[in-house]
Amino acid sequence: MTGNSWFRQLVKPGRPVPSITYPGSPDIGRSWAYLPDVGETMALLAERDASLAGFEVFHFKGHWFERGIEMAEAIRAVVADPHLPVRAMPW
Repeated sequence: MTGNSWFRQLVKPGRPVPSITYPGSPDIGRSWAYLPDVGETMALLAERDASLAGFEVFHFKGHWFERGIEMAEAIRAVVADPHLPVRAMPW
């Protein structure tokens, strides 16, 4: 796991998982993307800057979860604890 992964905010690597820290509202859809993939895409767009019109729109698919909490539910399944608490991220 890279040091710049959002996943590190949900659970702490190398430690038991007493709870999951979730960054948003559990019932609002959320898109997740691997940060190195996003960085590579931004770098490729920056290389094409001179050929792009102002205010162009580009979509980065990532992984969409209709209910944002599905990522936390997947973590619960992996650690085999369906009742693992999900806590709000202390912004």
